[in-house]
Amino acid sequence: MEPEGSTKSKRKRKRVELEVSPEEHVHADAAVDRISNLPDSILCHILSFLPTKEAVATSILSSSWNSLWTLVPALDLDSQSHFFPCKTVVILELWNGIAVDPPSSFEFPSLKDLRLVHVFFRNGDCVQRLLSGCSVLQDLKLCSDSRSGLIRFDIRVPTLKYLCLQFLTFKPSLPDYKLAICAPALECSHFDGDLGHVVFLEKLANLVEAGVWIDPFVCTREAWTKGYQIGYGDRVFRLLKALNKAKSLTLYPGNKQCVDFGSIYPSRFKNLVRLNFTLQKSNWHVLQALLLVSPNLEVLVIDKLYSRKNQLCSMEPFDGPGYVSSQLTTFRFNQYKGSKYEVEFVKYILKEARVLKTATISVCDTALKESVIEEVSTFPRSSKTCLLTVEVLH
Repeated sequence: MEPEGSTKSKRKRKRVELEVSPEEHVHADAAVDRISNLPDSILCHILSFLPTKEAVATSILSSSWNSLWTLVPALDLDSQSHFFPCKTVVILELWNGIAVDPPSSFEFPSLKDLRLVHVFFRNGDCVQRLLSGCSVLQDLKLCSDSRSGLIRFDIRVPTLKYLCLQFLTFKPSLPDYKLAICAPALECSHFDGDLGHVVFLEKLANLVEAGVWIDPFVCTREAWTKGYQIGYGDRVFRLLKALNKAKSLTLYPGNKQCVDFGSIYPSRFKNLVRLNFTLQKSNWHVLQALLLVSPNLEVLVIDKLYSRKNQLCSMEPFDGPGYVSSQLTTFRFNQYKGSKYEVEFVKYILKEARVLKTATISVCDTALKESVIEEVSTFPRSSKTCLLTVEVLH
């Protein structure tokens, strides 16, 4: 009889032998073969989820993988010191800290979509040198801030259709950057942030959609009384004037100080059929001015951003015809609280909009909904076919 310890040792060896049996090696080899035998299109799709450096490293797995990474449709490079042209790239994104200083002569002949997010420019000329090499560029997104090195620069792209600009500042003074834009084919323009000197050099005859969100760094009353609020108001209205060919406009004109000064729009928004307007403090007068110069408006959406602690200042009452387009068919007021100004405005819209089809009032809770239904149902309506709805906004 063998000792008990010897029996356990044999059992242990047997278990180990089973764990590393040849059959397992066969299955492992088969698994590797299954991956290697996949079509290149699937392998490239898998590699596209890896940073390019890691995708290149897979070439050591097999001789058949040596050039596979070159077929991946997207490159993800992490380098602050290398900038190079490419004849086939269609979408290019440069992010966070990359120094952009292209040579005087280079090309991205296939590039249609360019996104520059918090990159560093050695000077303003670098922007136009980069753009001049993009002969078919259609979509440009530029996110920048006061540390980017951009003080005076141009965007001149005759093929550009979509432009998104975002500028942030980190100092309590007027943003001092100067931007001249020449993009006659532009169809969509968005601006978000602190507004500097932005000038469009040509009329935007093809403009369909525009969005403007003014968000200045300076937000204290003390800072705004230092003498530059007049200049800021003029900047806001000058930008809006350049966008007056748009068919759809989304506007957040900033806080009270941004728009209390400056001249109201000298031109009309004859093409405007949809307006999304965000109420903030006392910018009711901006809404009034826009409604007066938008004779063909069909859709009006109001979003409210003020709270009980930050109520509206006084506004001129809506009095007499002219503020409501004869084409207005859809009206929506979000975050309705039933304040004096809100009640008068909704009452005026329902009275003057003669072809209105739908009017929707959204409130923040069910309890308010019942009282608002009871109140607005008594408002006179010129349109006999208008469907009035009060809903809770979730």
